[in-house]
Amino acid sequence: MDLGTLSRRLESVGGETKALAALAEALGYSEPRKTAVNLQLLGELLCDHELLAALAATALTAADPDLALNNLERLTSLVAGADLRPVLAEPESRLRLLTVLGASPFLSGILCRKSDYFEGLFAQGEIERSKEETEMLAELCVLIPETASFAELQQGLRRYKGQEILRIGSRDLCGLADLESVTAELSSLAAASLQRSCVICDRLLRAEHGAPLLAPDAGQPGPEPEFTVLGMGKFGGRELNFSSDIDLIYFYSSERGASTGLPGPLGQSKNSLHLHGYYTKLGEMVTRAVGQVTEDGFVFRVD
Repeated sequence: MDLGTLSRRLESVGGETKALAALAEALGYSEPRKTAVNLQLLGELLCDHELLAALAATALTAADPDLALNNLERLTSLVAGADLRPVLAEPESRLRLLTVLGASPFLSGILCRKSDYFEGLFAQGEIERSKEETEMLAELCVLIPETASFAELQQGLRRYKGQEILRIGSRDLCGLADLESVTAELSSLAAASLQRSCVICDRLLRAEHGAPLLAPDAGQPGPEPEFTVLGMGKFGGRELNFSSDIDLIYFYSSERGASTGLPGPLGQSKNSLHLHGYYTKLGEMVTRAVGQVTEDGFVFRVD
């Protein structure tokens, strides 16, 4: 059935559920009654039988056509019609949106969580972009400033992860990125998240325990030890997939020394930590920053 005929059929049946269900079944939808309700609601929002016909036809190319229309109707409760209509009217954007909505309940759930995610991915064209690790880190530095608390760090990381997983996953589903690019970007997301976590967690620890300093006889080139996070396994090989955990080893260059502590009320130093204790705390904080489950989920599971 061509689009013109479908548009006229949709206009002739109007909002009558039984007739819409019969039309949906004829088109090949496997859950015609549910799809009829979705078409009714979408028709009321769009007030455009030609666009509704294009949606019904395009959704049939998705992995699960019924799911595509159901998730689209769900999305309308979050995204205003004025913002949604231009994306639906453009054939390529419509195809990409319905491809995602009809293939991945996980990505659809992210897309339906915040209107900003839809705006960025489709209206601003983020689905067209690939990103290097340096770009992700720069964006995280804007999103999570130096003054962030630990709770703000966790929240910022998780929201950024949602945005980026949606972008990377959508590009994968729509054939805009190959496997090597997808796994590399997932690995870059993990690396950038860890780098920002290390900076913020170290600052928070210094505020509580002072700066970590090497002992004079530690035989190291600088006054402070170096701290490094080493990625192992798939992360180390830049081959993370969407369900991978990250295998980490935390290194610090020497345990000979202590943090400076903070000035006490009588001029004495307090809260000083031996370097082993300091870097143990830092590793634990970074692990929680990335791996702890909060109301916003987690970034990556850490092993």
